[in-house]
Amino acid sequence: MSTMSTVLITGCSSGFGLETARLFLDRGWRVVATMRTPNDCLLPQSERLRILPLDVTDAESIRQCIQAAGPIDALVNNAGVGLLAPLEDIPLAKAREVFETNTLGTIAMTQAVLPQFRQRGAGVVVNVTSSVTLKSLPLLSVYTGSKAAVNAFTESLALELAPFDVRVRLVLPGRSPETSFGDNARRLMGEGVHEAYADFRQRVFAAVRNSDAPVTHAHDVAEAVWRAVTDPAAPLRVLAGADALALAAGPEINNNDLKAIVARFNREVIQDGNRESFEALMAPDFVNWSAPSEALRGAETMWKTFSTVLRPAIGDLQVHIHEQLCDGDKVITRKTISGKHVGPLLGVEATGKDIAIDVTDIVRVRDGRYVEHWGINTLAAVVAQLRQG
Repeated sequence: MSTMSTVLITGCSSGFGLETARLFLDRGWRVVATMRTPNDCLLPQSERLRILPLDVTDAESIRQCIQAAGPIDALVNNAGVGLLAPLEDIPLAKAREVFETNTLGTIAMTQAVLPQFRQRGAGVVVNVTSSVTLKSLPLLSVYTGSKAAVNAFTESLALELAPFDVRVRLVLPGRSPETSFGDNARRLMGEGVHEAYADFRQRVFAAVRNSDAPVTHAHDVAEAVWRAVTDPAAPLRVLAGADALALAAGPEINNNDLKAIVARFNREVIQDGNRESFEALMAPDFVNWSAPSEALRGAETMWKTFSTVLRPAIGDLQVHIHEQLCDGDKVITRKTISGKHVGPLLGVEATGKDIAIDVTDIVRVRDGRYVEHWGINTLAAVVAQLRQG
């Protein structure tokens, strides 16, 4: 994207949205900063800044905002409200208010910009959710549900919009004392708390106020949003803040489990051609860095390599794994793909010869699925030998 691209950011009156607007302004972007009640004093005056009113729960407000903003290159859905209370104490009207803002507001804003992104064949949508969707915490059931719904929505939408070259990403911040989450949560929580939860709530609040625990700062989130918007290679989920990164790391990875996942892929997908296994083992944001161009780096291109190039050409295809090593969440595998040359292989008609392709690849695994792949192989040398007869 050029240095004069335009980003529209929701929820810019404080916290993450305000800091993100500052960062994009500092880095030369045009910024449309939105908030329920516009305040011209929050951001430095600039010819590249517009502050517009927006209520993401109001369809007419959204229509007027999008019309006034004009063409944009990126949408950052940051507007949201918090709610910290036992479910038993939450009236359904308040639960609906949380979902109207956090979930349906995000969906409505995204719908509003999709026509221009699709027609242009470019654009980025970044949805800011929360690290509580990575590890559940008490008293946040409704809030967590609203954010987890956005996660699922985003992951599905990313696949839906990929054919139009529109990128969709998530930013997951941790707990941040700098935001207005607490004020929003208290407003929705009301005065009364069931006595059965009083002591428990105090213990939870004490833990939340623990100043020794790692936290997320607003600039962490702004940088994560910047990466999600400007880096086409950014993962689907971008973590923001020390506590969010710690949650995502989770328990120590079992190397044997990682090796078993890669071994299963080689056996069921490459050797047996099982499409269901392929879909189960590939993350939505998978990237094959060995592909010659960005357009060919997705999962489907890798499947076509197996299903339309290797398997029709190699009869009785076998994958023999010689060695596997683990480095964090990455598995390095040395293997051989072998069989009889029974069909066209990269322009060489069947010779009936036995062939063996040596492969060394690196796979990064997340949540039991392939996320990234790098590899080298001897396929070109094998094809050259077949041509020579």
